[in-house]
Amino acid sequence: MKDANKKTCNLKFNKKILIIVASIIILASFITIATTQIVRQIRIKQLEDKPLLEYELKEFSDYDEACKIVVKITNVDGIETVKYTSQKTNKEVELNCNGKMTVAIDYDAIDNTSYEFKIKVKGKSEQTETLNFKIPRINGSYTLSDGVYVNEPDISGFVKENTRYMYSDSNGNLVPGNWFTGDKPDNWYNYKEQKWANIYSENNGVDSFYVWIPRYVYKVDGDNSVTGNERMDVKFVNTDNEYVNGETGEKITYTELKAQGYKLPEAFSWENSKDEFLIIPGYWMSKYQLSELDKYKIDYNLTASKTQFNVKNFTNNVTDASKYTYAINGKIVHESSSLEDYSFSNAEPDKTNFINVTALDANGRILGSMTKKLELAQANPPDLTGFDKDNTFYVYWDDDGNEHSDIPISQDPPSEWYNYTYSKWANIVTRANGTNSYYVWIPRYQYLLDQTSQRSDIQFILGNGTDTLTGYQIPEAFTWGDNGEKQLTGYWMSKYQLSE
Repeated sequence: MKDANKKTCNLKFNKKILIIVASIIILASFITIATTQIVRQIRIKQLEDKPLLEYELKEFSDYDEACKIVVKITNVDGIETVKYTSQKTNKEVELNCNGKMTVAIDYDAIDNTSYEFKIKVKGKSEQTETLNFKIPRINGSYTLSDGVYVNEPDISGFVKENTRYMYSDSNGNLVPGNWFTGDKPDNWYNYKEQKWANIYSENNGVDSFYVWIPRYVYKVDGDNSVTGNERMDVKFVNTDNEYVNGETGEKITYTELKAQGYKLPEAFSWENSKDEFLIIPGYWMSKYQLSELDKYKIDYNLTASKTQFNVKNFTNNVTDASKYTYAINGKIVHESSSLEDYSFSNAEPDKTNFINVTALDANGRILGSMTKKLELAQANPPDLTGFDKDNTFYVYWDDDGNEHSDIPISQDPPSEWYNYTYSKWANIVTRANGTNSYYVWIPRYQYLLDQTSQRSDIQFILGNGTDTLTGYQIPEAFTWGDNGEKQLTGYWMSKYQLSE
């Protein structure tokens, strides 16, 4: 009897186990189905904005030879078939895609050539799509200049306020012209006469000279080992590698140029770390070897008042300078034979102003240059809470430099109380029991120490944010509390030593 009861219990227990296992299997099936649906929905979401037909360049051969590409066909409804002509066999190929949402096809394609693909999407009629294959390129501006078709220099990557055109004067010296903010010289370059486009770029006293190399093909004429008359024959081409004769207008294709023995330098093809290929119309090449600057050639302090900017306290590390030019916003307004303090009276207070001082030799060539900018500064306004409104006064100066402190802070401040663009800091004075105490408002800022000049570059921070530019740091004075729990928008600092 006991054995029967035991068997019955075991049977009930086994049924429970079976029920639990079955439940787990059913639940797992539901989870699998749900997961599959979720993954499918995510996949559909990723693909729904994809074009039906696109391609990716995988391997470059040559501009008139077949490149390796991957053709991608995408549709969330699913693809039944794809038909196309094989470039290797010149026969039509039909792929059964079994309703896949994405199909990838290895394909050989020639630059600037169109190919047709017949695509059958599930539930729709077969449609013909055209793939226009073109190697990625910056087209440039291939124009007729002084009788020669050439790609114009691309100046888009330079800071226009810090970069100048260079041209040859009547004596053949390469001298500076306008900054990029102005007009380019009429005789900036002439590739027919082998006068190449040159520029001068300066950033914080570090200068660089560049020459523009427009896209070209070349071949070597003559045998140097036999005649000693070897020379380079160069033809400037567009980004389709076509040469246009400036006199006749005749166009020669790249295939024809190659047949004549011309080659294209590799420098005009750019490939980045992601294996992305790009054709360029030309490039800027540094004319001199770059090296680390251990000291500025020219430096100065730049200050500002209400109506003018001032340059003074010069550092001069150039020799053989015959002339110094002073420019503001791309216009030279003063010249001198030696460095001297100068005030720019044509400063524009409502915009960023660019100040430049350049040293030139007797032939007008640049020996050193420094460009600085002064722009409208946005700083946290002075916080006057905590001061006695009747015994605290604004401190300001009139146009003659006379100090005034006759307006209490209970009234509106004078119009020129402070202006951080022009280094006019907010000042106040408190009067109590016959004692005057002067304070200056220090708005929140970040700074970067220039190790070369030992100067600090200051950028004001609005509010009490803690984000900084690369290399900058915020002084600890703007942090209050033992644990730094409060960030200050600014603070008042006593201007003079306190005494009894």
